[in-house]
Amino acid sequence: VTPASAPTSSPSTQRGDPPPPPLNTYWSPDAVAHRGLVLRGHVGLSMDVGGGQGSEQLNTGLQVGADLGFQLRLGRRHGIAPELTFCYSSWGFADNTTITVNNVAIPVTGGVTLMSLLAGARYSIYLGRVDLWGAAHFGYGSLGLSLENKNDSSDRADESEDGFAFDL
Repeated sequence: VTPASAPTSSPSTQRGDPPPPPLNTYWSPDAVAHRGLVLRGHVGLSMDVGGGQGSEQLNTGLQVGADLGFQLRLGRRHGIAPELTFCYSSWGFADNTTITVNNVAIPVTGGVTLMSLLAGARYSIYLGRVDLWGAAHFGYGSLGLSLENKNDSSDRADESEDGFAFDL
């Protein structure tokens, strides 16, 4: 019996005992999917992964975005969140970019921007320190192009195209 005024400690914290081992796994038995409002922000690099005509002329760019949704719990570790997502990406042209007009190569500067506002859903599996997820969104997107002649700054073109956009 321990008197009420005597200090108590658990066996793992008594003097001379080694500290508990560090968490060396990304899985936790205590991980739980929560129900409620979800707000995520993301900032990262945006790069061409081998695609359209002239895409090799784009430098790595910046991407920022935000997601707002409401997560519904599907069992202990799973959740689905209907959400809205906003994303802005931009890429600049490489230094050696030229366009050809009337068989004359014109050095240009400028870049490409992409903005989107999409609705969709995100499915998540909560494992502890690492969460797995997949998402699909569909909605509005705007792709903009800005060109300026390096030899004549008054020679400038700005174009944009609005329409359907998606991300997976």
